[in-house]
Amino acid sequence: MNQSTVQFLYRYHRNNIKNAAAALRPALPALAVLGFQFVVVTSAYGQGTEVWTKTANSVLSEVNNILRPLSVLAIIFMGIAASFGKMEWGTVGKVATGIIIANGATTIVDYLQQNGGGSTS
Repeated sequence: MNQSTVQFLYRYHRNNIKNAAAALRPALPALAVLGFQFVVVTSAYGQGTEVWTKTANSVLSEVNNILRPLSVLAIIFMGIAASFGKMEWGTVGKVATGIIIANGATTIVDYLQQNGGGSTS
C-alpha cells in the first residue's frame, strides 16, 4: 500500500467512526441508565421472579388471544387472494410458516428449555 491509499483509508474510517458516534449520541443517556441498573442490581432482586413470571404469562395469554384470530383471518384472506391470482402461493406459504412459528414460539422455547437446547444429557 502506498501512502495515499493509507491516508484515504484513515480518513474514510475516521469519518465513519464520527458518523457512528453522532448517531449513538442520542442513545447515550439510555445506555448510561441501563449500565447503572446492571451495576446496582444485586442478586436479591433476582429471587422474586414469580411476579414477573405471572405478569409475563398473563401478557402472553392476552397477546395470544388477539394474535390467533388475526392469524386465522390472515391465512383465510391470503388463500382467497391466491385463489384469484392476486397473490403467489409461495408468499402465502412463507407468511403461513411465519405465523405458525410466531404462534408456536412459546412451545418451541419450552421444548428447548426442557431438552437443554437439544442436548442428550
